[in-house]
Amino acid sequence: YVLDVTRTPGFAYREGGQWATKTDSGMGSYATGGYMLELPSYNRTVAELTLTDHKLNNWLDLATRAVFIEAMVYNPNLRQFVSVRLTAEIPPFGGVWTSASFQPFRLERYIGAEGVAEIAAEIVFF
Repeated sequence: YVLDVTRTPGFAYREGGQWATKTDSGMGSYATGGYMLELPSYNRTVAELTLTDHKLNNWLDLATRAVFIEAMVYNPNLRQFVSVRLTAEIPPFGGVWTSASFQPFRLERYIGAEGVAEIAAEIVFF
């Protein structure tokens, strides 16, 4: 399989309007704009080739201060989504500062008999 770089999403600068909010972390605060690489979720081979291509072309360099990996995961057994953010920050004095954030939530909150029981419990206890 050969990666056609002209047909894959590139590593491009995106204005702040396309990202929801600024990011605050352990090492500082980051504005809403930045370079972003979207990996395809439908094809692991293309995603790996895209990462390899960018790695060979030094997409992370001495000017890189932080890398954020964001994903949305769905568990059909629990009907629950989890928003995942992995952060690697490179401070000016060297090293790497890592952190992770996992925020579970449900879009279909009150469905079926479980939903009725949950509503009743919220009314009684809250």
